Amino acid sequence: MNKKGLSTVVTTLIIILLVFVAIGIVWVVVKNIITNSAEQISLGGLTINLEIKDVKINLDTIEINVKRNPGEGELSGIKFLVSDGVGTQVFEEETNMQELGERRFTLNYAGLVKEVSIAPILKSKSGKEIIGREIDKKVFSNKEIIKNLGAVSWWRFEGNAQDEIGGNNGVEQGGVNCNADGKYGKACSFDGVGGNIGISNSLGLGENSFTFSHWIKTMQIEGQIYTIGNTGDADGYRFGISSGTIAFLIGNDSSSTETTCGTQTVNDGNWHLITGVYNRGDAFYCYIDGVFGDSIPIPFYKDMSDSNPGIGAPPCCVDFNGTIDEPMIFNRALTAEEIKALYNLELN
Repeated sequence: MNKKGLSTVVTTLIIILLVFVAIGIVWVVVKNIITNSAEQISLGGLTINLEIKDVKINLDTIEINVKRNPGEGELSGIKFLVSDGVGTQVFEEETNMQELGERRFTLNYAGLVKEVSIAPILKSKSGKEIIGREIDKKVFSNKEIIKNLGAVSWWRFEGNAQDEIGGNNGVEQGGVNCNADGKYGKACSFDGVGGNIGISNSLGLGENSFTFSHWIKTMQIEGQIYTIGNTGDADGYRFGISSGTIAFLIGNDSSSTETTCGTQTVNDGNWHLITGVYNRGDAFYCYIDGVFGDSIPIPFYKDMSDSNPGIGAPPCCVDFNGTIDEPMIFNRALTAEEIKALYNLELN
């Protein structure tokens, strides 16, 4: 055989070898597809049915009671998805709960909770774990969300000054219009010459940490404009703005602290969520539109006055000229993550 004939034979053998390799690769791919399809067909025939019975929101945990209703399939776990409206945290818990079984799961989670959903984790015939589709969820109303964060009062200002959560209803006095256009729906506008809302009860804050948060819209530049407060001297608390920046006062008959927090101004005629957090014995933290601005060390004040507060014109300083919407007061110090989620929460 000459060299040309030998070269032709070698080329033919290489081609045949490549064909066999290609067939092998195709078979592996097809086999995997068939296997996966078979598993999906097998799982598709399962009817695992999970139901969220109740959800309890605690300060640092969520308790979720889940029931397994009648349905075939080997359950090996449950996937929990907890959303605050900005992001979602995923938890996977092992369980071989049988039909009609019920179990309470405790997840380590601290923050605003807007939605909780669940999906089964299934075991296929090959022993592979596969996460099924989401089959039940609990969606919290805005009222439930705010209340779960520890709110003691939430004034929606939808044509009136009623408290959505507590019994701390407000009374409109002077130049107040609670049918003004708001950040969400309606809001209360204040004329800057005595218009205010008096609250019918004290808020019972005692000596706890607390958080103030509300949307404001103003172009007012002069003086100290405390939008929420219960004192005209120094025995109690006041929260608002001073020359456009966030301001805060807290104290008792013996001493007090009055300070501004951060340098960003909010008197530009746009809506801004201003939030102040007083962590007793630690500091005052201020946020604008969900973003941390600054913190000021503040000592613990004992025997602070808990007299009834006012909105728009607390018993001191310059009356507010502008619009306020959705003021809230919480009986604890909200975290930075909770305040960010609060800023992004649609309250329509």
